[in-house]
Amino acid sequence: SAANAQVTIEGVKNGTFSSTTGLDINPSTGEINVSNSTPGTYIVKYDYTSYKCSKSTTTSFTIIANPNAPSGDSEQLFCSTSNPTVADLTALGTNIKWYTSIDGSTLATGSLEFGKTYYATQTVGTCESINRFAVTVKEQAAPKAGTTTDFIICEGSSVTEALLNASITGNDAGSWNATSGGAGTYTYTVKATSPCTTDATVTVNVTEQAAPNAGTDTSLTVCEGTEISNELLFAQLTGADAGGTW
Repeated sequence: SAANAQVTIEGVKNGTFSSTTGLDINPSTGEINVSNSTPGTYIVKYDYTSYKCSKSTTTSFTIIANPNAPSGDSEQLFCSTSNPTVADLTALGTNIKWYTSIDGSTLATGSLEFGKTYYATQTVGTCESINRFAVTVKEQAAPKAGTTTDFIICEGSSVTEALLNASITGNDAGSWNATSGGAGTYTYTVKATSPCTTDATVTVNVTEQAAPNAGTDTSLTVCEGTEISNELLFAQLTGADAGGTW
């Protein structure tokens, strides 16, 4: 509530104070109950007696209505990677001030704390609003593309979405730039959700392993009683990769 005000006089004491309806003034002391008065400008009259003559003097007194609390969005969302500050908070009003508590005792400065509620006032003229506008700071998680492990496919086979998905971990829902094809680099993208603005991407490299070549089929004729050996068999092979077994 507003503090009481006092009309002061110089000169003759013990007079009487008065004013028009709307101003709660003590006729004996001139103390004005601001909280119980209606905002506006009043003429305060002081009647007194000097040397047995009735006299009066007047002065003006103005009560300015306490402004309303500011308005705006009671929940304000920021990207988790944006490092928002008090300057990023918004409220509709004049000469906005932000406080860390509803009683308005400590001004808010610096970085905002996600999940915390801040309180705004507005000042019109010389009057700061008694009521506060509460704003809770919310966090929008930045997109996560995760991490990938490069992998190999066999020559002649194709990359599949299942193979790509198996190569990635720790990711949010997103999409691949392609879900089929041969060797190459594939990109996974997670779209940012407002107010975050930067998409998250990660790549996986797919290489191709040549298919094994066992050579060309042939036939071998040996004399009766001849023992078949690896040497005989390998001598018949053409174009085969090393490392095979019979």
